[in-house]
Amino acid sequence: MKSCSVFARCSVTDMPLLRAELGDLSLQSGDTLHDCQLSYRCYGELSANRDNALLFPTWYMGTDSDIAEAGIIGPGDIFDTERFHVIVVNALGNGLSSSPSNSTRQPGLSFPSITLADMVASQRQLVQEVLEIEQLQLVTGVSMGGMQTYQWLASFPELARNYLAVQGTPWLTAYDRMLFGLRRQILNQLRDSDESVALTVRQLSTLDGLTLWTPDYISREVPASGVDGFVEEIGGWQVNPLTWAYSMLKARRRPLSVLT
Repeated sequence: MKSCSVFARCSVTDMPLLRAELGDLSLQSGDTLHDCQLSYRCYGELSANRDNALLFPTWYMGTDSDIAEAGIIGPGDIFDTERFHVIVVNALGNGLSSSPSNSTRQPGLSFPSITLADMVASQRQLVQEVLEIEQLQLVTGVSMGGMQTYQWLASFPELARNYLAVQGTPWLTAYDRMLFGLRRQILNQLRDSDESVALTVRQLSTLDGLTLWTPDYISREVPASGVDGFVEEIGGWQVNPLTWAYSMLKARRRPLSVLT
């Protein structure tokens, strides 16, 4: 198996994007995700005993590139590649791992609904069956990555020594359900046209602006005449096509579930 080298500073270009073919994945719903694939990138050397690995799943609408560019992975950083083998895995539905936008057998609306438990089950298969790592030192993630961390703890508590969820939640509050419900309504209006995509991106970007920054920050930092530019900048984060985003959003609706 190919090991990951240590670089002076980790960036998305330091290591190749790897792909694991997991075959057919049985889903919590009873459906099957055919030809399931996970893409991932890793940093730092895996020890001879294979006991220094950390797993970092992506957040909602995030990719391994976003995590690599956050400046937290590298020699002496929070996730120190001189000590640890850091595996950054793209969650199912994020556009790089199996998603509505890249599946050949189940594209678009034929892509099955996935849950956090399904995401974690595929990651467990990657870690143990593909990478041949019996136990992780740490599973950690931010936002929806934090929710996957909680699901790891519920589904496979013995497969990691430590779990660190950052800005994640093990269940959805009333506020969460209102917020995600509105996002679903916006995505449900998406049609196959440039105009519809542009409108959907603007609506989601405006919603992100209202929820990711405080009113005080926006009032202080964004001039009244600069609102359109602020929303447009946020829109640069959105990915086209957007169908995979809806798949990931649906996955967040379910509470934690222990697999049997």
